[in-house]
Amino acid sequence: MGFCALLSYASEPDSIKASNHTKELNEVVVTASYLTREDDHILAVPTKEQRKHAVTGYDLLQNLMIPGISVDRATGSVTTPAGAATLYIDGREADFREVQSLRPKDIARVEYFDIPTGKYANDMSAINFVLKKLDNGGYTHSLMPRKVSVICMATIT
Repeated sequence: MGFCALLSYASEPDSIKASNHTKELNEVVVTASYLTREDDHILAVPTKEQRKHAVTGYDLLQNLMIPGISVDRATGSVTTPAGAATLYIDGREADFREVQSLRPKDIARVEYFDIPTGKYANDMSAINFVLKKLDNGGYTHSLMPRKVSVICMATIT
């Protein structure tokens, strides 16, 4: 193994003079990808526009356009290259109605486990909706005898 170094010296000092010109910026916008690859999953943080154009959890999942995920919003079928995905809300397995009832503004992020490990290891693939933590209030969902579904929001004071 060898080491080579190249040194050069200027015969004259730089002729560029320092100036104190400053410019004030009115606004700085930092943008980043809403999809990131974590150790064992893809993390999707919905943008304002993706939330705006969604009404249900399935709509938001479709709007996220996570590579390899196909969403049938009518039937609640979510498929991946590995097969049907198991859906979770805050780490608890969820059914069609629960995901359908999710309000996009309450979803903080979506985790897609394309090669599930740990608690999701028995699934072909897993999608976990992580909700924002509410300081007060919450969801109540009940089914009425005549097949009328009602969602109520309660605020506790």
